Amino acid sequence: MYRRPGDYTRGRVNLHEAVRAVVRRDGLILLVHSEKNGDYKFPGGRVEAGETHPAALARELAEECGVRLAAVEGGYGRVLEFDRAFEPGSDIFQMISYYYLCQITAEQNPPQLEPYERELGFHPEWVTLAEAIAANQQVLARTVPKAPTWTPRETFVLEHLLANGG
Repeated sequence: MYRRPGDYTRGRVNLHEAVRAVVRRDGLILLVHSEKNGDYKFPGGRVEAGETHPAALARELAEECGVRLAAVEGGYGRVLEFDRAFEPGSDIFQMISYYYLCQITAEQNPPQLEPYERELGFHPEWVTLAEAIAANQQVLARTVPKAPTWTPRETFVLEHLLANGG
């Protein structure tokens, strides 16, 4: 569970559900690197209305990495986050991120990024857990520009993966 400083226990909750793909191969992990921020994040995002978790994983892997999901091997874990609400009519932003161990095919296509993802310079990259953690820790240590809101969560999961045998 990750809670930003503040009291996020009372009020109207805006709940979001997200999926994140954990794809490992030959001692490396497939992550999305931001050229603008320098951080790494897991491929994934919000589950759309009526969408299953496997369908959302397949869509996000194709959009962010240009790869095709071959199989979901199982759940790795989940992270529950609380923050102040960003949307009108809500007091609390709550997101549950479900992490899944995934396999992908060898097929590679260009990512289909959203405008904000292009602006952040997102691109897929195979890196070691240690490289990704070190980069994210540098991003978290700086004060300007401030780290993206997802960087603490993703760093926590990367560190958990490393501590549990990668």
